[in-house]
Amino acid sequence: MKSFGFLLLALFAAHTAHAELDTLWSRQIPFDGQAYEIMAATVLSDGGVAASTVTYPTPTDQPALRIWRFDLGGDPMWERDYGAGLTYLQVVGIEELPGGNLMQFLVGQSQGGDTLTSLVVARGYNASGDSLWERRYPYSFVESFSRSALLSDGNVILATTVWDIASGFYWPLLMKFNATGDTLWTRTYNLESTYYAKGITELPNGNLVMAQYGYDVTGLNLIRAVCVTATGDPVWTREYGDEGLGLNVTGISSDGAGNIVMCAARAGWEWFDSPWGVGLTATGQDRWTLNPSPEDLFSPSGCLPLSDGGAILVSTRWPDFGFPGAEVHSVDTDGNLTQEADFGGMPSSFSGLHNSGARGAIAYGFVSDDTWNNIGFLLRFGPGTVVTGFVRHLGSNTPLEGVRVEAIETEEYAFTDVQGIYLLPVSNDTVTIRVSSPCIEPVEQTVFLEEGEQNTRNFTVGMPEYDSDPTSLNMVATFNMLARDTVTIFNSGNGDLIYSVEARELDPVYDWLSVVPTSGVLEPGTGTIIEVIALPTQGQWSDHYGEVRIHHNHCPDTVDEIGVYMLALDTPDRPGVIDDFAVHAAYPNPFNAETTVRYDLPRDAHVKAILYSITGQSVVTLADDVKPAGSHDLHLSTGSLASGVYLLRVEAADFVSTQKLVLLK
Repeated sequence: MKSFGFLLLALFAAHTAHAELDTLWSRQIPFDGQAYEIMAATVLSDGGVAASTVTYPTPTDQPALRIWRFDLGGDPMWERDYGAGLTYLQVVGIEELPGGNLMQFLVGQSQGGDTLTSLVVARGYNASGDSLWERRYPYSFVESFSRSALLSDGNVILATTVWDIASGFYWPLLMKFNATGDTLWTRTYNLESTYYAKGITELPNGNLVMAQYGYDVTGLNLIRAVCVTATGDPVWTREYGDEGLGLNVTGISSDGAGNIVMCAARAGWEWFDSPWGVGLTATGQDRWTLNPSPEDLFSPSGCLPLSDGGAILVSTRWPDFGFPGAEVHSVDTDGNLTQEADFGGMPSSFSGLHNSGARGAIAYGFVSDDTWNNIGFLLRFGPGTVVTGFVRHLGSNTPLEGVRVEAIETEEYAFTDVQGIYLLPVSNDTVTIRVSSPCIEPVEQTVFLEEGEQNTRNFTVGMPEYDSDPTSLNMVATFNMLARDTVTIFNSGNGDLIYSVEARELDPVYDWLSVVPTSGVLEPGTGTIIEVIALPTQGQWSDHYGEVRIHHNHCPDTVDEIGVYMLALDTPDRPGVIDDFAVHAAYPNPFNAETTVRYDLPRDAHVKAILYSITGQSVVTLADDVKPAGSHDLHLSTGSLASGVYLLRVEAADFVSTQKLVLLK
């Protein structure tokens, strides 16, 4: 760690950190009512913090909820109180959802007559703290040590523990929630003994890793790291035992590289806990184990992986005499501990740590003042340097939302909001910033940043505009002879248009369609001609259907599909012999400008072709006269037709055919 700037708390000693991570700020929070500690906190997308606890206005009152929000520098923005209507209440998690709303998780009990119901409660708030909704899920009994995590898909996972009445065991329970608190799925893990879930983290591949502690069938105390898929199916399990009084897992966390850290407290014979910890790979292999000295008598309450492979532990020390004290330790890649800071004087303790990836982490707990009243305590970890700015469109100067802004060297990234503003924490002092999205050509800029400061870098990027003509191709070819047509594409925007072209044979499937060129880049205001080449060689098929697919970086459309219909003839002048009446499928279908229907006559016949609406009303007559034997085309242009489904009826002598056409404008 490069710096510790704690408020009204004693600094232990200055140590050189093993990774680029700062303590950005700390804050003491008066409860203004009876409360014990901050129970949950999370780092927000803007670098601020939301925190929550349970308060008791008076000792006889029902518990109430309180939520605080702090800005990037730790200054308070608002504080809100809420009723809960429960006789017992614990806050076990708070998360920020995509879009800025907050989701809070509670474990509580409600009294109804002589019945006491145990509940998992999910509550939603907007960014200003106004209540939006509440969902309650009853269980026979829910343990209060539970943890939540925001997932990469924008949903939230809660790891908790429920009591199974039939077996008498406590079993882990995973609950996945959407943004309105409805469960997407729940999964109870029925084991042969009691196990408690005490933490959850998501890996880069979407798998989840749960921290558990409990007892095997012989009664041996164990802690476990249990990896499951994104839908809760088991992947791998690592178990750790202890010959002493046992282990109690207290935290688990992971980073963007899949490194996992799990920490625990090892109970001692003299009632003084010592730390335990392990670093794991994403596949469950040990990277390091903690090597505490006999003097290291403290209980970790949370852990955080560092970019160099080490970790941070936030802990509480229980001395022989005196008061408990909150401490921070770093762990190197060999598992060796270095004490970074402690908080002497009045009692203090960390109760947990919430990791938010590249945004940093927040440790939470309490300190006591000189009148022995508890005060909430937050300690904000994060990269010491922040880059902020806006991304706008070249020309119109409008803000661009959803653009990825990335520090290439450290893989830290952020996305622009609806105002085009981004906030990117970075760990290095010199980085290459890349601005990219599916709609723009990536822009890179190497910048030198002021350490520990908020640096401003604005970007203006161009966006291509894709135009093409025509929307479909109708070709006539001779077997074993080339036929050619063209598609023109043009970039009318102000950013480079990157394109690639592929030809796809749909029916029949053999190598009869190709394009030139197959890729390129068009500068603003320029265009190019794509040559479409057909070479029919297999004479058993006269009808050929395919498409030309043009991939490009213009949004929202990124693929343009141009239908190709080719009629292959035996000679340049005359088609092959026709033996039966036939009406072929329209191509393209669906269509938006024009479609073609070919029909075959084995002899001269009166042909009547009428287009009907789906309700049976005649719309347009395409043919009503005598046609000579051979192949003929019906061409339908959309004109003033409305989008919808139509029926084309073709009559020739005693032959009748009807097919459905779909017009999409």
